[in-house]
Amino acid sequence: MSFVGGRWWREPLLHFVLLAALAGLFQHFWLDELVARWWPQEIELSAAELNHLRAQWRSETGREPNQQELTASLQDFFNTEILLRESRKLGLHLHDSVVSQRLIKNMRFLHQDEQADAQSLFDAAMAIGMLDTDPVVRRRLTQRMRYRIESQVRVSEQDLQAYFSAHRDDWQVPTQISFEQRYFSADRRADAARQDAQHALPLLLANDSAALASAGDPFLLGEQFAPTAQSKLASSFGQAFVDQLLKSPLGQWSGPISSAYGEHLVKLQGIQPAHPAKLEQVRPQVVAALYTQTERAAVHEQLQRWHKRYRLVLPQGVTQ
Repeated sequence: MSFVGGRWWREPLLHFVLLAALAGLFQHFWLDELVARWWPQEIELSAAELNHLRAQWRSETGREPNQQELTASLQDFFNTEILLRESRKLGLHLHDSVVSQRLIKNMRFLHQDEQADAQSLFDAAMAIGMLDTDPVVRRRLTQRMRYRIESQVRVSEQDLQAYFSAHRDDWQVPTQISFEQRYFSADRRADAARQDAQHALPLLLANDSAALASAGDPFLLGEQFAPTAQSKLASSFGQAFVDQLLKSPLGQWSGPISSAYGEHLVKLQGIQPAHPAKLEQVRPQVVAALYTQTERAAVHEQLQRWHKRYRLVLPQGVTQ
């Protein structure tokens, strides 16, 4: 090829290279999309699979699905089949120990042959379509495909700040209660627990140092409670105990209040009402929530793109 005389654009080889490059670009950017749009791959839902979806719904809810619920089930089926087909295109089933071991184990059970070669058993399982029918394998491959999509998600500090600002009401510092208590065991004192607590109350009110040191029984959770979430106290002592504690006079011994453990004399020291949290107080929870939302959106968006490659074929008379 000669470029002498400024006629290089007329050279046949150059034309061939340019046409090849244009063909490659067309293939990469448009041909696959056009083929997928005009000749999508069919995913057929059999009557038996439809009956299975309905039976599964009945077993979970105790009733037949309505049209909207059936449509959602069909969409889940469609999405699962797409993820499975895309996983096969990537060859995930060929390099996953869970999948291979499951298929080999199934084939050993079918043939009752512990000495059979693992590769031949795997190939036999593939040949009879076990990759499509085994529920463990299907679940494993769909999970891996979802993880491949989710693992590409990245969020920035700016994303985190924006998400937190938009959902600020979701992040609250709960009501915090601080108090001191003296415990009178129902197991050790039986019916006398409440009476003993009532007798000890005047001594505590009088700030009797001996009474302060000796009143009550040992308590596993301790006597002094720094600011603690109201919900946590309710799980430890019971909601009725917390309700009575909140009604107690501030800074003064009162009671007795009953719990599942026995009787308690309490001194309410402070209540910090619930209030909106600062980001740094709940950063791990906010990060987790943002990633969950973003990953779910990424999977949804990828599935929507893949929907163009496939068409769901339903049994006659069934509409989506």
